[in-house]
Amino acid sequence: MEGYEPEVLRGAAAALHQPQLRAVLLEADTPALQRTMEQAGFACYNYDLFSSLLSPATSPGASSVHNQLWIRDLAFVQARCRTAPPLQIGAIEL
Repeated sequence: MEGYEPEVLRGAAAALHQPQLRAVLLEADTPALQRTMEQAGFACYNYDLFSSLLSPATSPGASSVHNQLWIRDLAFVQARCRTAPPLQIGAIEL
């Protein structure tokens, strides 16, 4: 949905409120997208791939470099991060 996040989220309003949807990764970030995600029960988090830890994003949209990880079910996502098998990229294990 590269570049069409606002349109896709508007069309997916009902899906965003389904409890089965536990996390959404967005590249775009605008105040309107932030409101949409917050109204659907999501909070923005940062993910440290080296430690597999999540932390609340203090200012969603503060960095245009990172994707926005919006999480509704934090406990579920934390468990998945802890139990995911490591990924080997060259000499680096993530």
